[in-house]
Amino acid sequence: MVSLAAWRLTVSCGLMVLAISALAADELFIEAKLSADEVYVSGEVVLTVELYRSNVSVHGELRKPELGEAATVSLIGEVQVYETERAGRMYQVLKRAYAIVPARAGLLTIPGVLFEGVGADADDFGSSAASAVAARVRGPAQSLDVRPK
Repeated sequence: MVSLAAWRLTVSCGLMVLAISALAADELFIEAKLSADEVYVSGEVVLTVELYRSNVSVHGELRKPELGEAATVSLIGEVQVYETERAGRMYQVLKRAYAIVPARAGLLTIPGVLFEGVGADADDFGSSAASAVAARVRGPAQSLDVRPK
């Protein structure tokens, strides 16, 4: 089992890499999905966010989307950490869920969830030349159709 402590993340709240300095796009990325494409005003939809890392050590902050007065965003439950394999590569995954409750009708655009931190390639840990690199990834924006009550 993967330890949550190994992530060293502050969690605040699919697939698009904004920029990763010196880390490959398949080493650190975010996937996100909504539980529904539409909801009524004051109804709840769940945004599930997964931060994937492979062969890289990172620490930083996974920020929740800021929606101002358009909707409230609240954490749901505990952080889940697990391992999975994709295309023959192992990943450690940090999973978080957020309840989004829209305040008004119309199209609600939810900005992509952002992770900013510092990372290093796991292959570099044994090297005396290993250095930290900036790590920044963002999931894609999501659209939610909010219907009047």
